[in-house]
Amino acid sequence: MSNLLEVDSIRKEFGTDQVLTDISLRCQPGDIIGLLGRNGSGKSTLLRIMFGTLYTDHKFIRINDKRIDQPFKTKNKIAYLNQDNFLPKNITVKQVVEIYFGNIDHKKFLEDEVFAKVTDTKIQDLSGGESRYLEVKLLLNLDTQFVLLDEPFNGISPLHVELLKKIILDQSLKKGIILTDHDYRSVLDVANRYYVLFDGGLKKVETKKDLINWGYVPDTKEAIKQPQDNIMPFDIDKQTLKDLEIFPDRKNDNSIYSFYKRTTTVGGQELLHEMFNTPVSDFEFLQNRKNEIDFFFENNLCLELNSDQLDFIEYYLRNQRVPLKGNIIDATFDGVKNKLKLDRDYYTISKGILHIIQLLCKLKLLLAELQSFPLHLTLNEDLDRIRKFIASKTLKKVLSQTKDLSFSQINRLDQFFRVSSKISFRELLDIVYKIDVLQTLSKIMKNDGFTLPDYRSGSQPLFEVVGAFHPLLSTPIPNSFMFNLGSNLCFLTGPNMSGKSTFLKTIGLHIYLAHLGFPVPAKNLKISIFDGLFTTINLTDNLNLGYSHFYSEVKRVKDIVLKINSKKNLIVIFDELFRGTNVKDAYDASLMIISALAKIHDNLFFISTHILEVAENLDNKDSIMFNCFESDLHDQKPVYDFKLKEGISKERVGMLIIRNENIIEILDEIVRKQKSQP
Repeated sequence: MSNLLEVDSIRKEFGTDQVLTDISLRCQPGDIIGLLGRNGSGKSTLLRIMFGTLYTDHKFIRINDKRIDQPFKTKNKIAYLNQDNFLPKNITVKQVVEIYFGNIDHKKFLEDEVFAKVTDTKIQDLSGGESRYLEVKLLLNLDTQFVLLDEPFNGISPLHVELLKKIILDQSLKKGIILTDHDYRSVLDVANRYYVLFDGGLKKVETKKDLINWGYVPDTKEAIKQPQDNIMPFDIDKQTLKDLEIFPDRKNDNSIYSFYKRTTTVGGQELLHEMFNTPVSDFEFLQNRKNEIDFFFENNLCLELNSDQLDFIEYYLRNQRVPLKGNIIDATFDGVKNKLKLDRDYYTISKGILHIIQLLCKLKLLLAELQSFPLHLTLNEDLDRIRKFIASKTLKKVLSQTKDLSFSQINRLDQFFRVSSKISFRELLDIVYKIDVLQTLSKIMKNDGFTLPDYRSGSQPLFEVVGAFHPLLSTPIPNSFMFNLGSNLCFLTGPNMSGKSTFLKTIGLHIYLAHLGFPVPAKNLKISIFDGLFTTINLTDNLNLGYSHFYSEVKRVKDIVLKINSKKNLIVIFDELFRGTNVKDAYDASLMIISALAKIHDNLFFISTHILEVAENLDNKDSIMFNCFESDLHDQKPVYDFKLKEGISKERVGMLIIRNENIIEILDEIVRKQKSQP
């Protein structure tokens, strides 16, 4: 039987403050549960109660159907990482590992790039990040059924955070894991269930909006990345994102986001992820983003970025040591003390500052190069911020000197970057990450033959694409499509496997990317700005709600019709409308719905079907374009060219495919065998 940890009815007060209110949670092997929440929301309190080291009158804890009030006293049940260091200071890494795992297993444990150079180093001489990494790995490798991790990524360098994520994922195969950390992006990367502790209760997180709704506020860097408040978001839902394979899931990493994810820096990757999550319906915003990408594409510009350098700068900025004092006496003391005995925090500070100076020198050269280029307004505003920062009196001398930084310069610059100019420097880094994204997108245009959308204003909806293809296919066949004047619905037919679903996904993808302001896989795309996109391509039964496939389809159609009623203009895609019911009902329902949609001229529709008879009886045929995919028979086998054509397909090759697979012969053979048995 799978191990199961259950907690229920947990409440905790401190004085008159109610911190936790009726918390319930279940965890078993395979679960990685992420707990998010603002400072003081009760995350650590909850973990300590679950571990059994914090008392409360109101709790119910059960492991494998057995009630346990203090799980930490039971053998091999649960491990807990608190925020304080717990390893003895005066013994080596190797000795600690031997204490935990004995002489036999410690060598395998230490086969780790983090420990390669510190095996014989005492714990007290490790950096804060190295010590934390060791603690987390030790607890994850213990022979327990569950692990509770409080701030496991705190102080750990970005590269080592990635190693730790892999360890967490590996260990989750055999034990349940619950973790919380202020580095919420890392929590979201590894967890498969997320909750926010808000107002004393656990609130389930399913979308990014939930993080905002339940009081979990992103850091200032994330806030800067969001489109302005007055920009209208592009309406889209989870079903559409799933249909178009925009983001990877736990089973498949082959996604559109993964295709575009070629940034040099981690910060650039985070910004790209934010952009992918925030399509907009604003002509000016999209035109500005397009122009910024086009600037790097047309002028073949490139800011050489070093991922390790930017990672170390971020690591330095997260350093928990109190900023160094700027006076010469303290500076000399700090520097001399470090020379006598290596201080890893001082090393992080001095090395981080050196990396920042090198980055600023690169930016200074870029600004000099760009003086001869006419800059787009929004890009010029970003570069002006960099100019003003670099022109600071504090930086003027160090950006021109060739010798090493003095002790006093290190201390003064630490105050500058981490205190007095912290916000301005954060903005500068965000602009660097933005440049990383813009460069990446311009390279995709060069290397993959993508193009930027041609946005058109006007009251009439417009969609016209030439040479559109799907980027996830190894040998895609490009197709072109445009709505004729007065038409608003594409009625698509064709035999099985002829390319209908791929075409619809390609169309949906181009619409989505256009509302990000990103390059699209096509020779040309002319498009007006729409309010949203909704697709129904891979709809499944909803067994949890007791819905059949047909009822799920009906609910989906109703939800989209309500959206159409509340929005000005949408693009809607239905693949095999009403496939989940009998032919007669599917025919009647399809005819009724398609005829009605063809009358709504502010919206555009793509609808595919196998029921060819619907086409013959449709009203409003002037509003409908009939397109199809076809096949040729070669030696009684269908051969597809995957090219979109005008008209209605009359081909029915389903039975031919079944016959070619010899299914009937196999069934007949089974029957003969049964009859021959005594």
